[in-house]
Amino acid sequence: MKRLFLVLPILLLAGCTRMDPTLATRVLQDAGHTNIVLGESAPIVCVGENTYSVEFQSIGPTGRFVHGALCQRLGGSGVTIRYQ
Repeated sequence: MKRLFLVLPILLLAGCTRMDPTLATRVLQDAGHTNIVLGESAPIVCVGENTYSVEFQSIGPTGRFVHGALCQRLGGSGVTIRYQ
């Protein structure tokens, strides 16, 4: 039982890895973002069934500075943009 409590947090954090930067940039550009800067993976923002994630900062479609995260499920069934 002790091992479960030691291993579980590691598995939860390891479950969300960094998204492919090329895909992340393309998704944000397709949504109208410019001046895109990608960060690290975002395991806290992208919870649940999401496997891949990346934080970002950019100029959004409205011309204002935005930041958030991109989240994607295993198998690539789409990418969700989550603004913070």
